[in-house]
Amino acid sequence: MTIDEVYEIGIPIENLSRMGTIVVESAFEWILNHTTLEFDKKDIAQLEALPACVKLFVAKFYDIMNLPVGISSESIEGMSQSFTSQQKDDIISEYAEQLLGDYIKSSAVAIQAREKWV
Repeated sequence: MTIDEVYEIGIPIENLSRMGTIVVESAFEWILNHTTLEFDKKDIAQLEALPACVKLFVAKFYDIMNLPVGISSESIEGMSQSFTSQQKDDIISEYAEQLLGDYIKSSAVAIQAREKWV
């Protein structure tokens, strides 16, 4: 995926680098693995057609992956930082629940009993 393709899709990430495009691709892989959404991550037309909540999640995924460990947010003008003890995967899961809730695969696992209960 190229920088131009990311912008063409409609992902709002400023100053995207070539390394950043790998993070964007990783976000799409995360979505394919954890949601019921189906698309070809190499088909720009399909990526353009994704719901706005998916594009916002990709932008948030990019932001989270670029945060130093332990810092949850930064503000340059106010010179402030918010710290958290949460891991990046926990933060990503929270954003996924908020933004992709209708599409998230259930984490429940069914296990068949060996014998009937007596």
